Amino acid sequence: MNLTNAPPTATADLAGAIERVEAATGMTFISDGTTTEIPSQSRPNEEPDRYGRRWAPLLIAWVHTGQSDFLAGDSVLGEGGANWVAPAGGRDVYVTGQIAVNADTTSGLVSGFGGGVTIGELLLHEFGHVMGLAHSADSNEVMYARLLPRAAAAYASGDLNGLHVLAGGGCEPPPAAS
Repeated sequence: MNLTNAPPTATADLAGAIERVEAATGMTFISDGTTTEIPSQSRPNEEPDRYGRRWAPLLIAWVHTGQSDFLAGDSVLGEGGANWVAPAGGRDVYVTGQIAVNADTTSGLVSGFGGGVTIGELLLHEFGHVMGLAHSADSNEVMYARLLPRAAAAYASGDLNGLHVLAGGGCEPPPAAS
């Protein structure tokens, strides 16, 4: 995590989002602590000088407008996505990902997972992209293309079905030492 530009509530919001993603997928996330890394379109799957000989960990960072090419535009609230590999004879497997939260455009969002448009809803949405979900046409789903005021930020049935399917693939072993 790069919390340099994050609000004081970011750690609690991330913990709440991770707890909900773990419950929805059955996966376990392990914190690798903090970093100074900034999300980037060209981020490689491996960064041995920074993280050792393994897949680069999921990167979550609050960045200012223009600080990262990973954000699609100045008015975007956040972006999330995953990188994948195609093992010989196997299916594509996600091995790392990134979430960039725009520290400027999200400064007015409410913390937590309560009513309204919240940081919690944004994080659930971006974690959905990291897990492989695309946008939904159903405005009741967290994966709808825009954040909408909700009674509470939570995955809806379509989100949960997609997460269940995508999380069933297992993990790809770390890259081989060269």
